Amino acid sequence: MAAPSHEELVESIAAGGLDFARRGITSVHEAGIGAQAVRAYQAARDSGRLAVRVYLMLDPSDEAFFASFLGTGLATGFGDDWLKIGPVKLMVDGSSSGPTAATREPYAVDSSDRGILCLARDEIDRRFAEAHRAGFQVTAHAVGDRAIEMVIDGIEQAMAADASSSLPARPWRCGPRHRIEHCAMTDPALRSRIKALGIVPVLQPVFLYEFGDGYVSNYGPVRAARMFAAGSFRRAGVTFAMSTDCPVTFPDPMLNVYEAATRVTMSGATVGPEERMGGKVVHEE
Repeated sequence: MAAPSHEELVESIAAGGLDFARRGITSVHEAGIGAQAVRAYQAARDSGRLAVRVYLMLDPSDEAFFASFLGTGLATGFGDDWLKIGPVKLMVDGSSSGPTAATREPYAVDSSDRGILCLARDEIDRRFAEAHRAGFQVTAHAVGDRAIEMVIDGIEQAMAADASSSLPARPWRCGPRHRIEHCAMTDPALRSRIKALGIVPVLQPVFLYEFGDGYVSNYGPVRAARMFAAGSFRRAGVTFAMSTDCPVTFPDPMLNVYEAATRVTMSGATVGPEERMGGKVVHEE
């Protein structure tokens, strides 16, 4: 299949924005784009066809594009109320529903499977270091606890190197607010490190509706019950966000809120009631 033309991308951006606006959604994140998409978004903005506010995540896998972008001196926050540069985003592991998330322990359905990693540790460290140093917020798709730990390590290393350098202080308004997209499988130790570093987990409780029964089968009931741990993050005092991750699943923010409060799957089962947003306080070992 041929790659879409510039005009086709602009048309898609305009149509998608209108669909979101009709649903009452006024701001979205574009989770990982390169040079062609940046130009298309700018064209949609300039022609008045951008129906929602967009926060652009840059994909550094296009080496030439990202190197040239770093050379401009532009970073997270540049733009206007309609179109703004967000974080640099990496893809670190597979998907929760695949299931291909990179886990510490084997899958319940296959004792030889611990998922996939898309990047090596040194690549994560290098990308985060150069982006953080240039004034970017950084984030990564990381679902499994093995991948999440690698991302935390990379962020911690980048922040420590910057703090000890002789470079001018970064122009962070509220701290770098580095993120982890999905951040599905965490334990108290990982959540403690996330809190200490000021990392913002971006959770998808809505996944439990469509994929929750599969999580129980693939990862086992104990691990599935701890996924997208909004309750534990809240009790730990960690600032977190939620997203639908559309088009992976339904672009309905209210269904996401409903799932955060109920954690009910399509079959009617409840997965991890202690992780409900309104759940009771539980003791964590």
